[in-house]
Amino acid sequence: MAENVLSAGMDRIDITPQLGLRMQGALRHVEGAVGIDSNLLATALVLADNDSKIAIVDCDLIGFDRPLA
Repeated sequence: MAENVLSAGMDRIDITPQLGLRMQGALRHVEGAVGIDSNLLATALVLADNDSKIAIVDCDLIGFDRPLA
């Protein structure tokens, strides 16, 4: 009988958009971003064993539109 092995991996990347992009959640602002207070990050965790693999992704975003999702 083969031993079931659990593997895990994670990574984090900077997803901060370029300056000038209009920000979601800023309803009264029509101009784009003029500075960066803190970088936006995406973090992924992948867990796998001999039979299954699952990925959990966390992004510093309010939401995804359908094309991005």
